[in-house]
Amino acid sequence: ITDEDRRIVSEAISNLEFDFGKSTIRSRSYPYLNKVAELLTKKGISLKLAGHTDNIGSDAANMTLSRNRAMAVKNYL
Repeated sequence: ITDEDRRIVSEAISNLEFDFGKSTIRSRSYPYLNKVAELLTKKGISLKLAGHTDNIGSDAANMTLSRNRAMAVKNYL
């Protein structure tokens, strides 16, 4: 994995946006995720995905939302 590979993933993470309280990826995140998908395909790299939320809502709801967001990114990629 090169520094450029790391930059691509980092940039995607920094620009990953979801609709508030949902696991719907905002379309402005697509170009960044597309670069990650291309990287994964070209180099056969795998990623470990984890979802995060803010502290609004219950712990249970945030855990579900976090999981759903990670799954949305996995499905997109």
